Amino acid sequence: MKFIFNLFFILLFLSILITNGQKKIDINANVKTISGNGIPYASINTQSSYGVIADLNGNFRIRVNDSDTLKISCVGFKRKKILAQNLLDKNEIILDSLEIALPDLIIKKQSESIKITKEGRILKNEYVLTTNFWHGTIINDELLKNKKIKNITCKIGFRGEPILPFRLGIFSVDERGFPKENLLVKDVIIYPSNHFKMIKIDLEVQKLEINDSKIGIALELINPSVKLLILNKNFTPLIGIGKVRNQYPIFMTNKLNKWVKLGDKHPIFELELEPIN
Repeated sequence: MKFIFNLFFILLFLSILITNGQKKIDINANVKTISGNGIPYASINTQSSYGVIADLNGNFRIRVNDSDTLKISCVGFKRKKILAQNLLDKNEIILDSLEIALPDLIIKKQSESIKITKEGRILKNEYVLTTNFWHGTIINDELLKNKKIKNITCKIGFRGEPILPFRLGIFSVDERGFPKENLLVKDVIIYPSNHFKMIKIDLEVQKLEINDSKIGIALELINPSVKLLILNKNFTPLIGIGKVRNQYPIFMTNKLNKWVKLGDKHPIFELELEPIN
């Protein structure tokens, strides 16, 4: 017992030494393609799960430990890891495009639609806005099986200036009923107006085929790391929400760093489907 007690304090002491030995550094860098173009709204995270989002031109800033490894990702590109201290001398990160073989066009057949009513919703609580601020729904319907999603319609807007964009995510669902893998092959960024508006998102180019009866659909509110913004009643997203049978809400924030079920209201999406031939 005494040995275990002493071992505990030795490990605690070593942990304190390691923590105190870490140095904070400020990283200002740019995420770009191999041709030199900035990659808009790339996600940058560390192994401690703290993260930020790059701006429209791929620029970001983050304060981390000098021993941290940054994980950089964006839909349509290969993920990359890089030591934070390596960016002090060279402040650019190049992501390689994914080689994605899209199937040939499928002859269109009669489309099927899931129509659901919409309600208005304003986030009235205050949040310091960081990355991974997702809000969405899990749809469980046999109608989804062996279908291709042609387009998705949602009702969104934004109150206040500057108006922040949304990122669309369409996910496979794990055994726990939460999003697993983003099925999109190209980023979908939506720029709302300053009032509620129905927005139709064409997904034909994604060739998005669903072979399961469950999918997750969510919107991520994008706040580039070059700004510090707080959501409140005067500066907030406007999202059409409701309560629909066979659906339940999902939510993620940087603080939680995991998907959770929250409340009983969720964003409403209209899906236009067609059979896979």
